[in-house]
Amino acid sequence: MKLTIPDLSLVLLIGAAGSGKTKFANRRFRPSEILSIEQVRAMVADDHTDANALDDAFAAMSYLAMRRLAAGRVTVIDDRHLNPNTRQMLVGLAREYHVIPVAIVFHMAESVLLERNRARGSKALPGETVLQQARAIREIVPGLPAEGFRHIYEILTQHEAETLTVVRQPLWNRRTDDHGPFDIIGDVHGCYDELRLLLQRLGYLVYQEGDSPLARHSVEHPMGRRLVFLGDLAGHGPKIVEVLRLVMDAVDAGIALTVPGDHDARLVSWLQSRGTDADPDPGLAASMEQVGSTPEEFRQEVQGFLSSTVSHYLLDEGRLVVAHAGLKEELHGRASLQVRKFAIHGEAMEFERSPSRPAWPQGYHGAASVVYGHTPVTYPEWVNRTMNIDTGCVHGGRLTCLRYPEKELVSVDAVRAYVSILAGCGKLSLLDEHSHTSPPRPSLVPRR
Repeated sequence: MKLTIPDLSLVLLIGAAGSGKTKFANRRFRPSEILSIEQVRAMVADDHTDANALDDAFAAMSYLAMRRLAAGRVTVIDDRHLNPNTRQMLVGLAREYHVIPVAIVFHMAESVLLERNRARGSKALPGETVLQQARAIREIVPGLPAEGFRHIYEILTQHEAETLTVVRQPLWNRRTDDHGPFDIIGDVHGCYDELRLLLQRLGYLVYQEGDSPLARHSVEHPMGRRLVFLGDLAGHGPKIVEVLRLVMDAVDAGIALTVPGDHDARLVSWLQSRGTDADPDPGLAASMEQVGSTPEEFRQEVQGFLSSTVSHYLLDEGRLVVAHAGLKEELHGRASLQVRKFAIHGEAMEFERSPSRPAWPQGYHGAASVVYGHTPVTYPEWVNRTMNIDTGCVHGGRLTCLRYPEKELVSVDAVRAYVSILAGCGKLSLLDEHSHTSPPRPSLVPRR
């Protein structure tokens, strides 16, 4: 049998005295990964049974756990964990460092616990104390999900404890062994015609099985290159359905990755609410109109696809990070609601109809290159190893790709401006179908 834990997690071993936690930990984790409250208490007081040293021991253990989690290392806490306040503190520590809290609960038979306790001789606890611990643990298990534990495993027998194999599973956003080469494409916003032109310029072969907006696509590159979409597939543009169909087909075929954008997240919320959004912004209105007119089967496929997208990807041995709105260094390869909000919505971590320029790139000092979009720019430029490649195609600018590892920019002009940003207020306004007004287009996108 296998017990799977994320490769970046805080693991709490929960069990009564004599339940076999320590033996289990020593067999399945490195000694450096295990923090035992008894060992730490011995370190601070020269006596692992000194009750007066418990607070100091817990403070020291918490500090060690904090430093390990900050460094991105699996950390195992070996204790009985009967106190809800200490469990809450440790789950809070996992959240602070954006790692996943895991509980492994040991439920040995009371007769086994009593027998093992007696074998401890002078170190044995009163038998009733051991039984009280076992009963208390049975009572806390149903509440562990509400406390924030994402994975909960229960070991019921000695045979399970001896035969279970612990498997470490990389987080979905950690694809460090994926080296590309990649073609990273900025916010598409339903600009299907421009996307097809860009793919052609990049050397991709795209075949469409008919003229319907729902017709499936096959996408391939003769040199084995792959696509990475930076989100905002939906919103504003004229062919959102076609863009979604192409990208979903490319992802299914293994030739593309995509991360979610804020407009994609709004579309998911609308689909999940079954169309009850009462005050859509212009981008969502376009998505509602176009996706909402498709068959239910396609709407469900879109909802499932966008809901399953991962907040960001850590690629090429950690040298490349892709996220819709960018990501600070300390959030790279981490997993939490806060990480997802930042990656999708940006520094303010909330929906904004007129986002300001992000400040985080100015203070970025990470080794990884971070490629993102979200806020339209006229020219992509490197700022401390970060680059925004959303060049405002839907606003009449360009659809831009950063080729990696070459770090070469390739782009195509927008066919027309589908939506305008009104000067001075930052609000979005749909252009009339026959309007000839559009923002000025950059003549060239610089290569860097």
